[in-house]
Amino acid sequence: GGGEMQMQVLPVAAKKGKKAATPVYYFVLTYIPDVQWCRLAPLKQSGLVKQHRTYAGQPRWILVKGEEHEIDVSARRCIKVRRARAVRHTADADDEEWIISAAPNDQQQQHQPQQQQQQPHPSSSCANGSGEETTKGG
Repeated sequence: GGGEMQMQVLPVAAKKGKKAATPVYYFVLTYIPDVQWCRLAPLKQSGLVKQHRTYAGQPRWILVKGEEHEIDVSARRCIKVRRARAVRHTADADDEEWIISAAPNDQQQQHQPQQQQQQPHPSSSCANGSGEETTKGG
């Protein structure tokens, strides 16, 4: 065995580097543990969450659509964003919205990102409370 990691609904990785004034977040499309490799898709902030009893009024993040925006990067350059939550619980990441509450240690702790696995029912979202996002610093 080995190699396989527990997959989470909302994995995100943050690229380490110069600190940006505003963090840039990525959605982990693919994670290959054997070679510590990730394919990331950027997220962009898009208005505020509407019509949600818990997250209404918070900044919402959505996927930047189009394969030309995806990047391949070493997992060693990624940092898990611990406080990211799916809002809509859709089957397709292109249609999902996330809220990201930046925790102070997101920028300091390095973790291996985890690959996305969309689940058919919302209760599985953010399994173990570890929905993940990644931020790019500069």
